[in-house]
Amino acid sequence: MPQSIPLPPNVKLLSNAQLKELVERHSDKLQQYISQFQSTDTFTGNLEKHKQELIDLQSEFVKLQNDIDTTNNDLDNLRILNAQYIKKWQDVNQIVNESFSEAALKQQMQREISKLDETSGKLESEIMMSRDAVEKNQLDKLMTNYINCRTNYHLNKEKLTTWNMQGQLKK
Repeated sequence: MPQSIPLPPNVKLLSNAQLKELVERHSDKLQQYISQFQSTDTFTGNLEKHKQELIDLQSEFVKLQNDIDTTNNDLDNLRILNAQYIKKWQDVNQIVNESFSEAALKQQMQREISKLDETSGKLESEIMMSRDAVEKNQLDKLMTNYINCRTNYHLNKEKLTTWNMQGQLKK
């Protein structure tokens, strides 16, 4: 049972400010006095309910933090993959540009023309060296190969010359 505090004599003569000061000074004792008339069962039940809600909320926050960590790891991995993709795309783009640029294609055609010229030169010297000793059938094959080689040489040479005359290709 809470301790009772006797009221001062002639309490009716006290002003509101003085009464307020007394209430503020002894508010904890007044609170105890009031709480003895209220049922603590409802407060205890509500307190346990709120405590369980807080525990559930805390576990949800832990799960959420784990999800955030997982998502951040996934984002980091995605950034790494994106950087690797960009690097590989740039490498492929560089290879394509080097292999199929106008200058590279012209150089390739020039090599083919040189190879055809060399091959036709070899065929020509074979024909000259073996004019007398070669059978007619073999001479016909050499002449056909020589003519085809020279024809391809002149066609490719003309293509390259035309290409050089036209200037840069449109993209």
